[in-house]
Amino acid sequence: MEKLVVLVDLHNALYRYYNTQDARIIDGQRVETVSASLNFIRKISEGHFTDVPDKVIVVSDSDELTFRHYLSPEYKGNRSPMDDELKSQLDLCNQALMAMGIPHLSKDGVEADDTIGMLSSYYASLGYRVVIVTADKDFYQLINSEIQVYNPRKKQIIDTDGCIERLMVEPQKVADLLAIMGDKVDNITGVKGAGLKTAAKWLNEYGSVQGIILNMNDIGGVVGSNLKESVEHLMTNLSLTKIQNNALFLTDADHAQINDAHRDEMLVAELMNKYRFKALNSDSGQSLGMQNLPPLEAYSDYVEVDSREFSFF
Repeated sequence: MEKLVVLVDLHNALYRYYNTQDARIIDGQRVETVSASLNFIRKISEGHFTDVPDKVIVVSDSDELTFRHYLSPEYKGNRSPMDDELKSQLDLCNQALMAMGIPHLSKDGVEADDTIGMLSSYYASLGYRVVIVTADKDFYQLINSEIQVYNPRKKQIIDTDGCIERLMVEPQKVADLLAIMGDKVDNITGVKGAGLKTAAKWLNEYGSVQGIILNMNDIGGVVGSNLKESVEHLMTNLSLTKIQNNALFLTDADHAQINDAHRDEMLVAELMNKYRFKALNSDSGQSLGMQNLPPLEAYSDYVEVDSREFSFF
């Protein structure tokens, strides 16, 4: 039977619960977001939403600037800093994941999207089925025969057909789609007036952002004029919206952080006594039973490398 790796977009889950759960304070610390997130991750580990996974890896953003911020100073410039009350819960969640023995990877200067992209390619190259748990449509670009997305809001597994149904393009065109449409959340300015239907129509006709630019003189009307005015930043947009999935960017330290995670009963007892996290009762950690994997270099002959991706870092 095909083995399964589940990758959890931690910040996506934290924000979802932070904005929907009633505040609960224990010993001066808000804990409701941590509690809900841990329960969710425990259910993932137990196979409530997919088959029972052989490995669950939680991934989060680092606090450092990424290549996208240097490429476009306006990138995510409209976002407010993380609330202190949420930040404290993120730190507490990290402790709880450590106690549970669930690997948690945050690469310095790398967005969670890219880390998940790298891990997806890595495990898929070894023959594993990969499921990414997130409500973020950006991840649809990673979907293929080995990689799917589980949307916790819709409670649905999204495959290639699901991507086409929702975004009207195949997964490999999703980054181009987002580059054209823009993204208010990430402060990426797209082509004015080009919504989902228009962007999808262009891509299905011309194949890519590059193809659209080459044929822009064939696109008339106001939106065609807007396209011509947007050409200078469309390729930059594509660099911003494309998730980097080159698995060779995973380091030995990353692999060690994943493979060395083990349940810590003393820390479990400490957090249980102090914060009463019910999810810690379940041994959801390394008892999942997947053997530790050697560094990626052992499989480098089987991993496709696109040297163009290295220029982004």
